Amino acid sequence: MKWFIHISLFFGAFIMFLTGLEKPLNLEDATFTLAFGIDLNKQNQLIFYATSPVFGKDIKEMNKTFTARAKTSRQFRREIDKRS
Repeated sequence: MKWFIHISLFFGAFIMFLTGLEKPLNLEDATFTLAFGIDLNKQNQLIFYATSPVFGKDIKEMNKTFTARAKTSRQFRREIDKRS
């Protein structure tokens, strides 16, 4: 039983080591949603809003707001991914 624990710990540490070998993601290149909102317009269509912070040295706007009309939040997420 003791050997099983040692092997399990070894494989766990090995897997954690392998995940750290990926190319690092720079914060300036990433887009993540900070705030997410849903509203109805006068025609009762869903309007989705998402605000994402923008990082960088020479940035004038500190955040970017995405707005789109969609039927589901999944469709809106695809639209954000296309734009960003």
